[in-house]
Amino acid sequence: MDQQQLKPWGCMTWLSQGLVLLFAGCAWCVSGLFLFSLPTLKAHILTKAIIVVLAACAAAFPVAMFMWSRYWRRVAWDNAWGFIVGPMPEYEDARQAWRWGRRVLLIWVVTLACVFSAATIEALRHQ
Repeated sequence: MDQQQLKPWGCMTWLSQGLVLLFAGCAWCVSGLFLFSLPTLKAHILTKAIIVVLAACAAAFPVAMFMWSRYWRRVAWDNAWGFIVGPMPEYEDARQAWRWGRRVLLIWVVTLACVFSAATIEALRHQ
């Protein structure tokens, strides 16, 4: 059987890769704008440090997500959440997917913590 018949949506990979690059470019632009506007921001120094961490997370998230999806396709398991929080797998592709998935999860948690802590710091500062 022809390989193209096995993957009917195989011709759409260029579109998905283009969307990933567009998403990454937008995230990197937003991250750059965060850092560019930081010196003129009227905020507490701790909030500025949190914004630097948030900009780093915005730049790292698309890379980690792309690499996780790349290795995840090779592993082809059903349950992504159980896979990420479970123990480290034995074979190499699954181990790489596990590592990149945990990085995505860590970046997501740090991003949420930064967003809520920056808002809390500024709300407490203005009381």
